[in-house]
Amino acid sequence: MNARSFLLFISLIASSAVAQVRLPGAFVDETIAGGLDQPTSFAFLPDGRALVTEQRTGRIRMIVNGALAVTDPVGTVGGLATVGPQGLLGIAVDPAWPARPFVYVHFDHAGTSTIFVSRLTASGDLSDGSSGNLSLDGATPFDLLTDLPDQQPVHNGGTLRFGPDGMLYASLGDDQDPCAAQDPSSLLGKILRLRVSDLPASGSSPPPKSALVAPGNPFAGPDDAARLVWALGLRNPFRFHVDPRTGDLFVADVGANDFEEIDRVDAAGMNLGWPFREGTETQAPSGCVETAGAPLVTPILAWDRRGLAAASVISAGIYRPADYPFDGSFPSEYDGDVFYSDYFAGFLRRLHFDGGSWSIAQPVAGQPNATHWATGLAAPVDFGIGPDGALWWLSQSAAGAASSGSLHRIRYDVAIAVPALRGTVNAGAGTIVDVLRVNGSAGGANRTETVRITEGITVSLDPPPSRVRARFALFAWRGRPTPASMRALPQGVGSLAFGICLHGETPLRVANNLANATELCAPTLPSSPAPWTATFPPGHVRARGAFTLQAIIQDGASAAAVPFSVTNGILVRIR
Repeated sequence: MNARSFLLFISLIASSAVAQVRLPGAFVDETIAGGLDQPTSFAFLPDGRALVTEQRTGRIRMIVNGALAVTDPVGTVGGLATVGPQGLLGIAVDPAWPARPFVYVHFDHAGTSTIFVSRLTASGDLSDGSSGNLSLDGATPFDLLTDLPDQQPVHNGGTLRFGPDGMLYASLGDDQDPCAAQDPSSLLGKILRLRVSDLPASGSSPPPKSALVAPGNPFAGPDDAARLVWALGLRNPFRFHVDPRTGDLFVADVGANDFEEIDRVDAAGMNLGWPFREGTETQAPSGCVETAGAPLVTPILAWDRRGLAAASVISAGIYRPADYPFDGSFPSEYDGDVFYSDYFAGFLRRLHFDGGSWSIAQPVAGQPNATHWATGLAAPVDFGIGPDGALWWLSQSAAGAASSGSLHRIRYDVAIAVPALRGTVNAGAGTIVDVLRVNGSAGGANRTETVRITEGITVSLDPPPSRVRARFALFAWRGRPTPASMRALPQGVGSLAFGICLHGETPLRVANNLANATELCAPTLPSSPAPWTATFPPGHVRARGAFTLQAIIQDGASAAAVPFSVTNGILVRIR
């Protein structure tokens, strides 16, 4: 074990001193769950529950609604080798869950000097996001691979991720055998691409490697091991992420002495250079032969670690927003940006692609400095975009304290309280109130803005109108309707004037023409006593460019003006 390997061993036992996470002004870091014992990786079930692995205990723990599940742990992986950075390192959930209720794990196996990739079968509540009743059968796993060389305790790789193609990707380090990273028949220093969807639900294991070969893998031989390889030339790709939109891999490869690097794998058979290159510097390793037909690929980022006591790059993935704009989603300008971190330094940096190359993104307001998008992350070991659109991350420990690992999320948080608006409804006509103006100044008409109403908005008439022909509406509008056009709309007690409804997960549509208005839902209005109140429940508005969220209060029959008020509600600008 060389000096750097010893440092990596120590790093998995004790982290640097804990610092407060510093983020740009519009973002917050929240601790979701603590008390984890040296956690290493996590994965989400489709219902939002999170599975977290612990390196040395072998436990798999489940987080449900911000707390450890009643069933704890939900599973345990036995037979672990735990010297230095060895242990239970990676986890992935089958994309066909719950039809295929399988969880896959990557771990160093004691007694065989090999790394295993195994499949565990789940039982219990497979689709209830609020349930802690889940069990993973660690006693009778189905082993996919059991002969991945592990002669040294370091350079193990450790990531499992599914791509949008349904294939399982696995990372393996060079096991301190640099030349092996260039040999396709050796699985050291590689990213593997495995087809697991055709494997039986039970039976003897491991299957022959030919049963795991994914269509489109680049190497035809010389044996079935080579046919599992997707990319080669890696030293220790401890963490990588898959772009859910394109299938590209973004791989953080831990360097030896000079550079840490981020590699983009956007085609089959890419050679990422090790040991002929570290970062951007070329080398001439003795006895190694470069893979024929696989030219070396330049990393999208290499940063100089010389002079540092230790460094270990951690991929934080490419940001893609959630399909539905939940309250954790980042603004639209983050779409396609790549984040990376360092286990020792605890920073988080953001890369942006512009003009054919990747570079550190322009700083945003409140960022700690021009290079670091965030600082103070304690021993970060894994990252992932949650189903809520937030960036989740896993801290292995806080200053080395026992059972101090924790799961966090970084979410966008710009909240504006709805002002208490009061005025008078014009008799027989109506009054329009601007609740919130979204100007879309960053990106103009091409920028998508989302405003989430988290606590509802209440509109009241007090005292009630003299006749029962009041109308309330809350809508998003480009421009301002006229009282005349308002009067042209059908009258009705408590009806919505436009084809929008603040309810559930249906986005509000920005109205351009009153003639296109349709009534989809209506708030409930009491017939008596005063005040008459319409409460619009939580929802969201999403549109491109500038728009105004407005309230219409109309008393179509009263002879006298009627006072109104708009209260409650918290508006959150999402993107």
